Amino acid sequence: MSTSANSYTLPCLLKYMTGCSTSFSDAQFETWYSHSLSHYGNSGPPSHAICIFCSKVFDSNDPLICWRNRMNHIAGHFESGCAIESSRPEFGVIRDMREKGVITEADYKYCMEYTERPQCNSLRPHDYVPKEIKEKHQAAYYRENRVVIPERSHKASRQRKSYKRRKQEGDINARCR
Repeated sequence: MSTSANSYTLPCLLKYMTGCSTSFSDAQFETWYSHSLSHYGNSGPPSHAICIFCSKVFDSNDPLICWRNRMNHIAGHFESGCAIESSRPEFGVIRDMREKGVITEADYKYCMEYTERPQCNSLRPHDYVPKEIKEKHQAAYYRENRVVIPERSHKASRQRKSYKRRKQEGDINARCR
């Protein structure tokens, strides 16, 4: 946060990725720059990076020059009033940090979940099927796969009953009638 009209704060750019809450005054640019490099340890920064505020691309064969140019540019955003809270993750830097073992796989996955799209609670997964459609499909499945047992005709049923009755009465010739 600014302490006067001309000063500004330089927060650690990895605040949300690593939990580092270190920040520096605008007069401590070199210390801020060195601090950002310290997160990389011996592996060094990437040779390609993008601004976390405006998507300006920084490329150099010398990763330290690329990183310094990026940090100078980002310091300009802080000087103009931008806050770390309004920044976006730089996915290329995040991948580079994972590949170099600077961040854990869990931190990497957490960072990669970021999206600028507003949350919409009414969205459904791509394989979502409404209840009505499930019921319609189930009914069609039962219709197509049911086993039909033909009912005996009414006449055949009467004949069987008549045969049983005559047989019980002792009519030996029940079959012949």
